[in-house]
Amino acid sequence: MSAKIIFDTDIGWMNDDCMAAIFALKSPDIEVLGITPVMGNFDLNYEMACALRLLEILGREDVPVCRGFDRPLLHERSPYADKVWGKWALLEDVKNIPPGMPRLQPDPRHAAVFLAETVLAHPGEVTIVAVGPLTNVAVALRMNPEMAGQVKEIVIMGGAIGRLPRGQGNITPAAEFNFWVDPEAAHIVLHSGANITLMPLNVCRRSYFARSLYDRIVDPGSDHP
Repeated sequence: MSAKIIFDTDIGWMNDDCMAAIFALKSPDIEVLGITPVMGNFDLNYEMACALRLLEILGREDVPVCRGFDRPLLHERSPYADKVWGKWALLEDVKNIPPGMPRLQPDPRHAAVFLAETVLAHPGEVTIVAVGPLTNVAVALRMNPEMAGQVKEIVIMGGAIGRLPRGQGNITPAAEFNFWVDPEAAHIVLHSGANITLMPLNVCRRSYFARSLYDRIVDPGSDHP
Protein backbone atom coordinates (compact mmCIF):
# COMPACT_ATOMS: atom_id res chain seq x y z
CA MET A 1 0.00 0.00 0.00
CA SER A 2 1.36 3.42 -0.95
CA ALA A 3 2.10 5.90 1.81
CA LYS A 4 -0.23 8.91 1.66
CA ILE A 5 1.58 12.22 2.14
CA ILE A 6 0.96 15.95 1.92
CA PHE A 7 4.11 17.88 1.02
CA ASP A 8 4.21 21.19 2.93
CA THR A 9 7.11 23.15 1.52
CA ASP A 10 8.88 26.40 0.73
CA ILE A 11 9.74 25.00 -2.68
CA GLY A 12 11.89 26.77 -5.27
CA TRP A 13 12.98 25.72 -8.73
CA MET A 14 15.39 22.78 -8.44
CA ASN A 15 16.24 23.49 -4.82
CA ASP A 16 16.35 20.75 -2.19
CA ASP A 17 12.58 20.81 -1.61
CA CYS A 18 11.95 20.59 -5.35
CA MET A 19 14.18 17.52 -5.64
CA ALA A 20 12.40 15.92 -2.69
CA ALA A 21 9.06 16.59 -4.40
CA ILE A 22 10.29 14.93 -7.59
CA PHE A 23 11.37 11.80 -5.71
CA ALA A 24 8.01 11.62 -3.92
CA LEU A 25 5.95 12.21 -7.06
CA LYS A 26 7.88 9.58 -9.01
CA SER A 27 7.96 6.95 -6.27
CA PRO A 28 5.59 3.99 -6.69
CA ASP A 29 5.50 3.71 -2.89
CA ILE A 30 4.21 7.24 -2.22
CA GLU A 31 0.84 8.80 -3.00
CA VAL A 32 1.17 12.58 -2.95
CA LEU A 33 -2.26 13.88 -1.96
CA GLY A 34 -1.30 17.53 -2.34
CA ILE A 35 1.37 20.20 -2.16
CA THR A 36 0.90 23.12 0.23
CA PRO A 37 3.47 25.87 -0.35
CA VAL A 38 4.37 28.18 2.55
CA MET A 39 6.62 31.23 2.48
CA GLY A 40 10.20 30.64 3.62
CA ASN A 41 13.20 30.24 1.38
CA PHE A 42 11.22 32.06 -1.30
CA ASP A 43 8.27 34.36 -1.61
CA LEU A 44 4.98 32.46 -1.81
CA ASN A 45 4.10 33.72 -5.30
CA TYR A 46 7.33 32.26 -6.68
CA GLU A 47 6.82 28.99 -4.82
CA MET A 48 3.32 28.56 -6.21
CA ALA A 49 4.59 29.02 -9.75
CA CYS A 50 7.39 26.49 -9.19
CA ALA A 51 5.09 23.85 -7.69
CA LEU A 52 2.50 24.17 -10.44
CA ARG A 53 5.07 24.10 -13.23
CA LEU A 54 6.77 21.07 -11.71
CA LEU A 55 3.50 19.13 -11.78
CA GLU A 56 2.99 20.08 -15.43
CA ILE A 57 6.45 18.86 -16.39
CA LEU A 58 5.99 15.58 -14.51
CA GLY A 59 2.51 15.05 -15.93
CA ARG A 60 0.94 15.15 -12.44
CA GLU A 61 -1.72 17.79 -12.90
CA ASP A 62 -3.96 15.59 -10.73
CA VAL A 63 -2.10 16.70 -7.57
CA PRO A 64 -3.72 19.78 -5.97
CA VAL A 65 -1.54 22.74 -5.04
CA CYS A 66 -3.08 24.84 -2.28
CA ARG A 67 -1.76 28.29 -1.48
CA GLY A 68 -0.57 28.69 2.11
CA PHE A 69 0.55 31.63 4.20
CA ASP A 70 2.71 34.37 2.70
CA ARG A 71 4.12 35.49 6.09
CA PRO A 72 4.73 34.06 9.57
CA LEU A 73 2.21 34.28 12.41
CA LEU A 74 4.07 37.06 14.26
CA HIS A 75 7.63 37.37 12.96
CA GLU A 76 8.04 40.60 10.98
CA ARG A 77 10.58 40.89 8.20
CA SER A 78 13.60 42.90 9.40
CA PRO A 79 16.80 44.32 7.89
CA TYR A 80 18.56 41.17 9.09
CA ALA A 81 16.15 39.04 7.04
CA ASP A 82 17.09 41.04 3.95
CA LYS A 83 20.73 40.03 4.45
CA VAL A 84 20.17 36.28 4.67
CA TRP A 85 19.03 33.73 2.15
CA GLY A 86 15.32 33.61 2.94
CA LYS A 87 13.08 35.65 0.63
CA TRP A 88 9.85 35.27 2.55
CA ALA A 89 7.14 37.92 2.50
CA LEU A 90 8.59 39.99 -0.34
CA LEU A 91 5.15 39.78 -2.02
CA GLU A 92 6.60 40.25 -5.50
CA ASP A 93 4.84 39.55 -8.78
CA VAL A 94 6.35 36.59 -10.64
CA LYS A 95 6.73 37.08 -14.37
CA ASN A 96 9.01 34.16 -15.17
CA ILE A 97 10.68 31.09 -13.70
CA PRO A 98 13.43 29.03 -15.40
CA PRO A 99 11.12 26.41 -17.03
CA GLY A 100 8.47 28.99 -17.97
CA MET A 101 5.30 30.01 -16.20
CA PRO A 102 2.65 27.37 -15.49
CA ARG A 103 -0.79 27.17 -17.05
CA LEU A 104 -2.07 24.87 -14.31
CA GLN A 105 -4.25 26.65 -11.76
CA PRO A 106 -4.02 26.13 -8.00
CA ASP A 107 -6.72 24.44 -5.95
CA PRO A 108 -8.98 27.15 -4.47
CA ARG A 109 -8.72 25.80 -0.92
CA HIS A 110 -6.31 27.40 1.53
CA ALA A 111 -3.45 25.12 2.54
CA ALA A 112 -4.54 24.99 6.19
CA VAL A 113 -8.07 23.98 5.16
CA PHE A 114 -6.75 21.36 2.73
CA LEU A 115 -4.41 19.89 5.35
CA ALA A 116 -7.18 19.47 7.90
CA GLU A 117 -9.82 18.23 5.45
CA THR A 118 -7.49 15.65 3.98
CA VAL A 119 -6.21 14.32 7.29
CA LEU A 120 -9.72 14.06 8.75
CA ALA A 121 -10.99 12.33 5.59
CA HIS A 122 -8.30 9.64 5.95
CA PRO A 123 -7.88 9.15 9.72
CA GLY A 124 -4.62 7.50 10.68
CA GLU A 125 -3.40 7.33 7.08
CA VAL A 126 -1.89 10.69 6.11
CA THR A 127 1.67 11.80 6.81
CA ILE A 128 2.43 15.52 6.57
CA VAL A 129 5.97 16.05 5.33
CA ALA A 130 6.81 19.60 6.45
CA VAL A 131 10.09 20.93 5.10
CA GLY A 132 9.50 24.68 5.44
CA PRO A 133 8.25 26.99 8.18
CA LEU A 134 5.33 25.38 10.01
CA THR A 135 2.76 28.15 9.59
CA ASN A 136 0.32 26.15 7.44
CA VAL A 137 0.44 23.13 9.73
CA ALA A 138 0.12 25.18 12.92
CA VAL A 139 -2.99 27.00 11.72
CA ALA A 140 -4.56 23.75 10.51
CA LEU A 141 -4.03 22.26 13.98
CA ARG A 142 -5.39 25.34 15.75
CA MET A 143 -8.49 25.39 13.56
CA ASN A 144 -9.02 21.63 13.94
CA PRO A 145 -7.46 20.37 17.19
CA GLU A 146 -8.82 16.87 16.54
CA MET A 147 -6.44 16.68 13.59
CA ALA A 148 -3.54 15.99 15.99
CA GLY A 149 -5.03 12.62 16.85
CA GLN A 150 -6.01 11.77 13.28
CA VAL A 151 -2.77 12.48 11.40
CA LYS A 152 -0.57 9.42 11.03
CA GLU A 153 2.63 11.42 11.47
CA ILE A 154 4.11 14.85 10.94
CA VAL A 155 7.67 14.58 9.64
CA ILE A 156 9.45 17.89 10.19
CA MET A 157 12.72 19.20 8.84
CA GLY A 158 13.51 21.93 11.32
CA GLY A 159 15.30 23.02 14.43
CA ALA A 160 18.87 23.00 15.63
CA ILE A 161 19.98 21.10 18.72
CA GLY A 162 23.32 22.55 19.75
CA ARG A 163 24.14 19.71 22.13
CA LEU A 164 24.27 17.29 19.20
CA PRO A 165 27.29 17.04 16.87
CA ARG A 166 26.99 19.56 14.02
CA GLY A 167 23.80 20.84 15.63
CA GLN A 168 24.51 24.56 15.40
CA GLY A 169 22.08 26.88 13.62
CA ASN A 170 22.26 27.99 10.00
CA ILE A 171 20.56 31.39 10.32
CA THR A 172 21.97 32.40 13.72
CA PRO A 173 24.46 30.43 15.83
CA ALA A 174 21.52 28.78 17.62
CA ALA A 175 18.59 28.90 15.19
CA GLU A 176 17.67 26.82 12.15
CA PHE A 177 15.97 28.73 9.32
CA ASN A 178 12.52 27.08 9.26
CA PHE A 179 11.96 27.46 13.00
CA TRP A 180 13.53 30.94 13.02
CA VAL A 181 11.10 32.23 10.39
CA ASP A 182 8.05 31.16 12.42
CA PRO A 183 8.98 30.05 15.96
CA GLU A 184 5.42 30.44 17.22
CA ALA A 185 4.17 28.02 14.57
CA ALA A 186 6.91 25.54 15.48
CA HIS A 187 5.85 25.75 19.14
CA ILE A 188 2.21 25.08 18.26
CA VAL A 189 3.02 22.03 16.15
CA LEU A 190 5.55 20.51 18.54
CA HIS A 191 3.10 20.87 21.46
CA SER A 192 0.03 19.70 19.52
CA GLY A 193 0.14 16.11 20.71
CA ALA A 194 0.48 14.79 17.15
CA ASN A 195 2.88 11.95 16.36
CA ILE A 196 5.99 13.84 15.26
CA THR A 197 9.32 12.81 13.76
CA LEU A 198 11.77 15.73 13.93
CA MET A 199 14.84 15.84 11.73
CA PRO A 200 16.98 18.78 12.92
CA LEU A 201 20.02 20.20 11.18
CA ASN A 202 22.52 17.69 12.50
CA VAL A 203 20.59 14.88 10.75
CA CYS A 204 20.47 16.81 7.47
CA ARG A 205 24.17 17.59 7.64
CA ARG A 206 24.90 13.87 7.76
CA SER A 207 22.64 12.97 4.83
CA TYR A 208 24.41 12.90 1.50
CA PHE A 209 23.26 12.53 -2.08
CA ALA A 210 25.31 9.62 -3.42
CA ARG A 211 27.06 9.99 -6.77
CA SER A 212 25.76 6.55 -7.77
CA LEU A 213 22.16 7.77 -7.36
CA TYR A 214 22.90 10.90 -9.38
CA ASP A 215 24.38 8.77 -12.18
CA ARG A 216 21.23 6.62 -12.26
CA ILE A 217 18.98 9.66 -12.48
CA VAL A 218 20.83 11.33 -15.36
CA ASP A 219 21.38 8.09 -17.32
CA PRO A 220 18.95 8.37 -20.29
CA GLY A 221 18.81 4.56 -20.50
CA SER A 222 17.79 4.05 -16.90
CA ASP A 223 14.29 2.93 -15.97
CA HIS A 224 14.68 4.21 -12.41
CA PRO A 225 13.09 7.50 -11.31
